[in-house]
Amino acid sequence: FECASTSLPGLKCEVTGTPVRESLRNLDRDQCCRKLGFQPDKLVLLVTGGSQGALGINRCVISNLSLIKVAIPNLQVLHLCGLHESLDRIRAEYQKWQIEAQVHSFFNRMDLALGASDAAIGRSGASFMAELAATRVPSLLIPFPKSADGHQLENAKTLAKVGAALYLEEAQVNGEKLTSCLKALLLDPENRLKMQSALAGLDHPDSAEQIVTHILKMLGYSVDVNEIHPSFINDTTRRIGSDEPQSLSHSPSLS
Repeated sequence: FECASTSLPGLKCEVTGTPVRESLRNLDRDQCCRKLGFQPDKLVLLVTGGSQGALGINRCVISNLSLIKVAIPNLQVLHLCGLHESLDRIRAEYQKWQIEAQVHSFFNRMDLALGASDAAIGRSGASFMAELAATRVPSLLIPFPKSADGHQLENAKTLAKVGAALYLEEAQVNGEKLTSCLKALLLDPENRLKMQSALAGLDHPDSAEQIVTHILKMLGYSVDVNEIHPSFINDTTRRIGSDEPQSLSHSPSLS
């Protein structure tokens, strides 16, 4: 994001955005819902903390399921809880409140997850926000409170400032605020359209091309991006995105 350049004083910065895999673009929501076993005519909420999981987000959501059930009775939930959480415990909580949910410790089809979702709750790492922008999924961001230099909070503020997301600091989350945000994301079609438009303005579909072009120019090559073979760009995108925390990272650290 443009605001990140303020953390690099005296350096020439190019804002390229963060590459995401092409499989995250031009998704068909109904088709993604069916592949996941969800009903397309009902709302779908994605809850995720990335492959590491986010115990704070799990607690925020699970402790308020009774209020969520009242606020949005027909909600379907895809909850990616991470590798350090009890699947049985979380599944039991959804069953207790009769909320249709699929709970996974790890999920490697973020294209389907985001493609099926009407809204998401997650951390505000740069890769996830790039994925949200690419898929136009409105979100409630709950920044990791111990992120380096508070960068996740700044990321969340960046999206919120342009109307592309809502955010709550983890310590501020309570049932009333959580359900209020979810109703704004899921039950207000006009608001969703505005957020999707704002997300489109943050998307950088050519970020991989820009990065490759800058690198080649630094190596002394005269580059015309139109002459770069598409397979090279696609492979670069895949490699750059291979450690995206929403899909393929297996770091043991907790968030």
